[in-house]
Amino acid sequence: MQASSWRRFYTGVLGGTVILAITLASRILLNSPFLPEAVAGKIFATVPGEVESFVVLVLGSYAKYLTVIGISIVLAVLYGLYGILFTRFDRRFDGGGKISKGLIYSLPPWLFHAVAVLSLDGVYASLNLANILLYLLLAHLAYGATLGAFYPKPPLEEAEVVKSESKGRARRIFIRKVAPAAIGIAILIYGIDRFLLPLLGTSRFTEETLEEMYSKEVTPTEEFYRTDIAVIPPNVNVSEWRLTIGGQVENPTELTYDQLKSLPSVQEFATLECISNPVGGSLIGTALWEGVRLSTVLEEAKVKPGAKYVIFYSVDGYSVAIPLETALKEGTVLAYNMNSEELNSIHGFPIRAVVPGIFGMMNAKWIRGIELVAEEYLGYWQTRGWSNEADIETTSVIKIPQAAARLSGFTPIAGIAFAGDREISKVEVSTDGGETWSQAMLKDSLSKYTWILWDTEWIPKEDGRHAIKVRATDKAGRVQTSQLRGTYPDGATGYHVIDVVVESSPDE
Repeated sequence: MQASSWRRFYTGVLGGTVILAITLASRILLNSPFLPEAVAGKIFATVPGEVESFVVLVLGSYAKYLTVIGISIVLAVLYGLYGILFTRFDRRFDGGGKISKGLIYSLPPWLFHAVAVLSLDGVYASLNLANILLYLLLAHLAYGATLGAFYPKPPLEEAEVVKSESKGRARRIFIRKVAPAAIGIAILIYGIDRFLLPLLGTSRFTEETLEEMYSKEVTPTEEFYRTDIAVIPPNVNVSEWRLTIGGQVENPTELTYDQLKSLPSVQEFATLECISNPVGGSLIGTALWEGVRLSTVLEEAKVKPGAKYVIFYSVDGYSVAIPLETALKEGTVLAYNMNSEELNSIHGFPIRAVVPGIFGMMNAKWIRGIELVAEEYLGYWQTRGWSNEADIETTSVIKIPQAAARLSGFTPIAGIAFAGDREISKVEVSTDGGETWSQAMLKDSLSKYTWILWDTEWIPKEDGRHAIKVRATDKAGRVQTSQLRGTYPDGATGYHVIDVVVESSPDE
């Protein structure tokens, strides 16, 4: 590629970066279309469940963000290639300024961009064509202005400029090329750091003391895990939001946010766990939820005798169903508060479902509609092979010490155990790879729907490598299975095992 072509390509990429920055900002602030997010969502919705599970296992919550970044790079390159065509078009037409021509030539990619957004289902389903075109127009006009303002001059004109204005050439290059690129990159970095990375949540088990572990029996909201199909959480206008209840009911109902909050409320501690949580993983957390029992809402709607499943429809295009008998349990809540504060956009504002005993994917967020149906319904993930029962498996996790820790002398061993709504009756720990087991002390759980904290003491007698294992037993007497199984399609099983190294202290 010739030097002039590189300059044209560079300018197009710069303009594409401007488009991405503007559409990202408007997506966050106005819930408008952001094409990389829509394409990423389509990819994850299309790939087989086994592939999606593997990607999440390897990359965790970063999987979809890395996908968005990759798609953004591809789009910037495409806009760069279009920038090369801009000069060829420009040479065929006389008259008019560069910027005005740039604005004209930005219209074709604007239309293609809009068509691409419209062809992808998901979070933009509620937007009509006029809104999509309007949201994207501003970004593409900025692209056209960038083409006109920073596009390299024709070779002859550029040569004359070099001869007559040799002084200050470096300054002009900086103003026209380096500075805009730096500004564009800075905007993207700021957007990712300020808005995208916080949306990942900080759900990971990091090294902590016993006191710190117990202090986080209720997971801080900012550390609560997040797994959903949206890259950027929906920004719901609560004044326009309505909760509809229909289907197999005698009294179809529509509730505003204030009407929902005026119903009798309940508070309960409950633990949620993602079905993609691997053995020993951190996609699990406990919070204090406040809201309305789902049974209260369904009683108002008067469920018909033939209804068997309750479908949740979410603002982001997600849907999932739970059995009616599960929906009517006292622990099933439509929550609007989390940890004594209003739900934030990350965790499902204005309301989300909290359904004890089943994995988090059944606990829909950003709910906009509830439908009662007579037949089994396969939701977003169920059509991709994930379990439609989603019963939580008994799990136990070692949080202290960390894997590969080097220990000496007295050592606390501690962690969490969880069995959904079955509760935990016993936790056992082995420090010799499973040959012998000792019972750990259990802290009283916050409720029958939460994890339990446990700890024990260990004074190693031999130096070297030791394998520490943990297993739990629920209150029905069922011991956690040792069979190792991956997350897809029913959730992971197996003992959590960590290897540590014991070293004698110098004074021993």
